[in-house]
Amino acid sequence: MLSSEHAVCVHFKNNNTNSVAIDILDIVINCYLVHFIAILGAFGNSITLIVLYREGFKDTSNIVLISLAGVDLCYLITLSVRKLSCVIYAFDYYSGHIYQLYTYTYVYVIGRLIMFISISHIAFISVERLLAVYCPLKVSTWFTNRNTTAIVMCIYLSWIIIMQPWLGFYRRIEWSFDTKYNHSCPSIVFTDWFTSNMSALSIVGYIVLNSSPCIFCCIITANCCALLYKLRLVAEQRSAMTSMNAKKSDVSVKVSRMLLTVCAVYCLCNVPSCVFYVFHQIFLMSALYQQLSSALRDFEEVLIAVNCTADFVIYTLLSAKFYNSVRKLFVCTRSETPQGLRKKKKKKECSVGGD
Repeated sequence: MLSSEHAVCVHFKNNNTNSVAIDILDIVINCYLVHFIAILGAFGNSITLIVLYREGFKDTSNIVLISLAGVDLCYLITLSVRKLSCVIYAFDYYSGHIYQLYTYTYVYVIGRLIMFISISHIAFISVERLLAVYCPLKVSTWFTNRNTTAIVMCIYLSWIIIMQPWLGFYRRIEWSFDTKYNHSCPSIVFTDWFTSNMSALSIVGYIVLNSSPCIFCCIITANCCALLYKLRLVAEQRSAMTSMNAKKSDVSVKVSRMLLTVCAVYCLCNVPSCVFYVFHQIFLMSALYQQLSSALRDFEEVLIAVNCTADFVIYTLLSAKFYNSVRKLFVCTRSETPQGLRKKKKKKECSVGGD
C-alpha cells in the first residue's frame, strides 16, 4: 500500500467547479462526437489499408502511408474505448467511474504513444517530400524500400523506449473503502519507482509529453512552406519542358501536393495542442486552468481524431489512382454478392446471344 500522499483519487464527473457550458461540451464531445469521428475514421483507414496493401510495397510512400493508416486506426480505437466511460456514466455512475479510472491509467498513455508515432510519420513524410523536390536525383538512393522500412521501424522503437517509464511504471489502480459512497472505490496512485525518480521524469515528461507536439508542428510547418515554394517554382518550369518530361514531373508534383495536404491538415489540427501547451505554462496554478484544461484536452483529442480521419478523404480527392482503386474495391465486393453474380451471368448470356 502506498501512502495517502502518493494517491491521486480522481472523481472526474463529480466536479462542481465546471460551468454548465463546459459540462454540456464535455457530454457532446465525449459521448457523441468522438465516437462518430472514430467510426468514420476506422472505416476510412481500413479501406486505406486494404487499397495500399493491394498495391504493394514497391513505392516508398506506400510503406509510410500503410504504417500511418494502421497507427491512426489504433489511435481512433483507443480513443473511442477510453471515451466509452461517458456512455457508461449515463447508466451507472459507479461503473463509469471505475471504467474511466482504469482506461485513464492504462489506455490513455498508450493513446499518447500512438499519437507521437503518428506525428513522427507525418514529420518523416514532410522531410522526404522536401528532399524529393529539392534533390530529386538523390532521394531515390537515400529512401529505398529497405531504408524507409528501417526508418519506420526506428520510429516505433524510439517512442516505445522513450515512453517506457509511463507505459509500465507510472501509475496503477488501488482500491480502498470510501466513506462518501459507503463501498470500495478505486483511485489512481503513483508507483514508488515513479515518485523516487519524479524530478528526472518530470523534466523528460515536460520535454516529451508537452513540448513534442509543438516542436513537430513547427518542423512540419517549416517543411510545408519550403515545399510549397518549391512546387510553385516547379509549376513555372513545367511549361518549358518537353511533353514527356512534363508528364513525369506532373506525377511527382501530384504526389507531393497530396502529401503536402496531409502535412498541412495535421498542422491545422495540431493548433489546439500548441494552445494547450501555452495555456498550461501560463495558467497552471489558476482556477481558470482547472476549469478549462479538461475541455481543451478533449478538443485537442477531437481534432487529432479528425486528422486521423481526414487522410482517407485527402487520398480520395487528390489521387486519381487511389480513387479508382477504392471504386474497384467496392465494385468487386458488390459483384461477389448473389445479386452481383446473377447480373454478371445475365450480361454474359446477352453477349453470347449477340454474337
